[in-house]
Amino acid sequence: ATAIFVGFQMTYRSLLVSRDTYYERYNLADFWVHLEKAPRSALADVALVPGVWRVRGRVV
Repeated sequence: ATAIFVGFQMTYRSLLVSRDTYYERYNLADFWVHLEKAPRSALADVALVPGVWRVRGRVV
């Protein structure tokens, strides 16, 4: 049982590292904010959130 637990833990950590590496390598967003009918000025408000270093708005 201990070996299975350790195996699962190692797999989980490996998946986290793989995800983080992929996001960094391909410059994917850490999170998205979905808004409906938000003015362009809302981008400036999002940019003020601590830790946010780039904000990009788009219409989908």
